[in-house]
Amino acid sequence: MVIAQGLKMTMLPTYEEFKSQLDKEFIINYEQNKPPKMLLLKKISPIESIGGGFSGFGMTFAALLGNGYLMQKQWLMKNEALGDVSLFLVPAGPQGEFFEYNVTLTFKQ
Repeated sequence: MVIAQGLKMTMLPTYEEFKSQLDKEFIINYEQNKPPKMLLLKKISPIESIGGGFSGFGMTFAALLGNGYLMQKQWLMKNEALGDVSLFLVPAGPQGEFFEYNVTLTFKQ
C-alpha cells in the first residue's frame, strides 16, 4: 500500500505488520512544548469487500483520558517496530478510561 506525503511516496505497513503491534505504543509529538501523546493499538479488523474492487482494514487506537485530545487529521506516528507511519485519525470518543481514535485503510484489490 502506497501513500503520498508531499512529493514523496512511502509504503504503509501491511495488515500483518500492524497486527504484530497490537497493544504496543505509537507516539505522536502533537505540540512543541507538551510531552508526546502515547496511543496503543487496541484493535485491528480486516474489511473483506467495500465494493468497487476495494478492501482494507480498520484499526482502533486508544489514549488515556485527560491527556489532551487529537484533532481529526493526518498524524505522524512513531512505533518502535514500524518506524514513522502517517495515518488519518478520526476521534471516536471516550471508552472507559481511554479516548479512542479510528483509522481505516483501503486499497484496490
